[in-house]
Amino acid sequence: MAEKQYISPIRLFDHLGIDYTSELNIPRIKKHLAAEFSMSRDGFIEIDGHTYSRNDVTEETDRPDFPKRLVYHHRIWKKTALLNLLEDNKVNVSGVINDLNSFQADPEFDEFFSPYFAAPFNYTARSLINDNDLFQLGDWLSVEGFILAPQKEEGLKSIRMFLDENARTFRNLNQDNYTSFRSKLLPWFRYGWHRFFNNLPEDFYGAKEDMIVSLINHSVRIQKTNREDCQNISNELMQLHGLPDNIRSTIESNDKVYNARSGTSSSSSSGSGSYWWIIWVIIAVIRLAMHGGCN
Repeated sequence: MAEKQYISPIRLFDHLGIDYTSELNIPRIKKHLAAEFSMSRDGFIEIDGHTYSRNDVTEETDRPDFPKRLVYHHRIWKKTALLNLLEDNKVNVSGVINDLNSFQADPEFDEFFSPYFAAPFNYTARSLINDNDLFQLGDWLSVEGFILAPQKEEGLKSIRMFLDENARTFRNLNQDNYTSFRSKLLPWFRYGWHRFFNNLPEDFYGAKEDMIVSLINHSVRIQKTNREDCQNISNELMQLHGLPDNIRSTIESNDKVYNARSGTSSSSSSGSGSYWWIIWVIIAVIRLAMHGGCN
């Protein structure tokens, strides 16, 4: 099923004074629309910057399931963040996630919605990737389930390209070119990409594991020359879920080495603290001596 640009018929119905909330009379609605389009220029009606074509509207109203779809159109019309994304690619991640909560566990809605949602989902993912915001991209993946199999390739295209491009970058990294390549790796030094990895769908399992191995190897490579970058990567690796035991063990072992400096500092502090009771006793004895307490 091809992806579609969404434009709400509710705006058109409101503009033309078509009643769609009481008992639905489909033949009357079609007749009213036909009359309005026959009077329009070139079979198009423009409302608030949105253009409706006779063919698209007729295709929708001719569907046998139009009454059910009209209910969904009306519900979407009331969801501002979701409507703005579908019609105008205006990104409000938390707003769209909140709007979609009321549509959960409705397979009929998924069938209706997926062709409209794939392209805006991909657009939002690409915007977050361009902003190096992998934490929020992880949040965005929480609504990936609304995209069905026929639209998966389109909806997840930007994410797949991002992972493929970074995999190539890590394969070409070495100690000599690390400084020049570092700007391309900034998302991996920031907090939050563990959330992105943890929410990746199952069909990304292979790409995800390859990237994790690359990040492990890279952190080993830079542990002495770029310790802060190394620690930032390791901190995120430690928060990943669902890893094979061998990879989890390697991450934990490496992290103990990378963060040994802070561990040494803590143990030194606790060691120094063990001498405080001796100092306290000496001070107490001196005070007693000064006040004749040792006679």
